[in-house]
Amino acid sequence: AWPTVLPRGWLPVFGLDARGNTYGAALFGQDAVARHLYAAQVWWGSSTDFVGFDVAYFNQTFHPGLFAQLHRSFGYAATPYVRDGVPLAVEEELWLAQAGSSWPLWTSRRGSLSLATLYEMQVRHALHPFAIDPTDRAPIFPDQGRFAALRLALSLSNVRSYIDSISPEEGGRLTLGLRVEDPAVGSEYSAVSGTLDAAGYLENPLLPRHVLALAVSAGYGQSSYERRRLFAIGGLPQRDVVLDLLNGLLVAPSALRGFPLAPFAGDAMLAGHVEYRLPLLDVERGVETLPFFLRVVHAAAFIDGAALADTPRELAANQHYSAGGELRADLLLAYALPVTVRLGYGHGLGRDKVSAVFLVLGSAM
Repeated sequence: AWPTVLPRGWLPVFGLDARGNTYGAALFGQDAVARHLYAAQVWWGSSTDFVGFDVAYFNQTFHPGLFAQLHRSFGYAATPYVRDGVPLAVEEELWLAQAGSSWPLWTSRRGSLSLATLYEMQVRHALHPFAIDPTDRAPIFPDQGRFAALRLALSLSNVRSYIDSISPEEGGRLTLGLRVEDPAVGSEYSAVSGTLDAAGYLENPLLPRHVLALAVSAGYGQSSYERRRLFAIGGLPQRDVVLDLLNGLLVAPSALRGFPLAPFAGDAMLAGHVEYRLPLLDVERGVETLPFFLRVVHAAAFIDGAALADTPRELAANQHYSAGGELRADLLLAYALPVTVRLGYGHGLGRDKVSAVFLVLGSAM
């Protein structure tokens, strides 16, 4: 089967880094029986002369299989460098390596129980030395260096969807997560955090394919970080959906839609989302033999809520809510890649006088 592992195709990659445009290429492939799968990207920043890359590999020659990834990119540190009382953005290089697997513990017609395991190592360094003057006040540096962690996630699910569904329609999902960061696993820092995620789906008995979706997430942890926090939630980013289609970039499902991208952060987190989803038009049509197929157009009304703080006691004083709607289109690209394009509007509720229009790829919760 090894001769069949050669790349099956490639795509140009156009994107953005912290300073400007990037240009590169992506390739992907697998063997004839899908035991070895891989994808790779490499790009060059025209304003930074920085070369980044991302390589992912899936091995399915044994049960339950293995996933591995190596990544290098350029961006800004999560927190600024404070020099003489003035916060300054820090350009940093990120190296990421991770490997993991998912272990099915129980499977039946009624549901499934699985355990996901992941080891990750991040190395973050400033690209330029920090400027310091002897007459300055004491500087405050961002948390950088090695961040290594073990992640475990135990998930119980009986979620069901059907051939004409616009969303999961029945059942629920419960996931317990644990993340441990410690010098024993290679980190310069120590951190322990736990999360609980629950989601449920209920079909409207009077209107076929209409679905009420609910999701709740809670998390708390402690760390030796000086300034970083364990959890963060913000608005959806302003994206170029054409570039995202080419590059296969999806947004994270959890967000306060309508809020600015800059996140609220804390070591304690409570978030929830409610959506009512309804179909609008079944298209099921493409254009000749082009690798583009529009399956269905549907809509959703939503309410998002989140509270983040340094301690659970402070959550009540740091609540934020938004509401709005989305128009969604389910596509099939390259004859095999399902994606959802989402055009929406959200606005803050209560004391948060914010609003935003967004166009992104990726599913909601």
